[in-house]
Amino acid sequence: MLHCATAMMHTPPHRLRWPVRTALLLALGAAGCSGERDPNAPRPSAADPGEQVFAMACARCHAADGAGDGELAGRLGPIPPLKSPRVAAMTPAELTGLIRAGRGAMPPHDKRLTPAQIDAVAAHVRRLNTP
Repeated sequence: MLHCATAMMHTPPHRLRWPVRTALLLALGAAGCSGERDPNAPRPSAADPGEQVFAMACARCHAADGAGDGELAGRLGPIPPLKSPRVAAMTPAELTGLIRAGRGAMPPHDKRLTPAQIDAVAAHVRRLNTP
């Protein structure tokens, strides 16, 4: 398994301001750190394109099940769980806007993902909140 944390500065990320954390996240992604999968991680369903994009773009922080305890979560400070009443109450437009623009340590995905991929991820996150 590739350990991208060795490429990070020795300053704990929770002490860095959000632009620096965002730059680190983007640098790690550009360095190819997000391309390597854990062989034990659950595989996304081929029938759900949102789950596939979520696995590629979101699961390293939010975890595959949306619990907020992905492998990078401890390094970035608290990651909000996506399976929560707050996220469940968001409208599709609010959720899509959040994915596009980012918030806190979460970088914007409007340049990284297509509008169709963002919509698919938003739909997947909404499905995470259905019983």
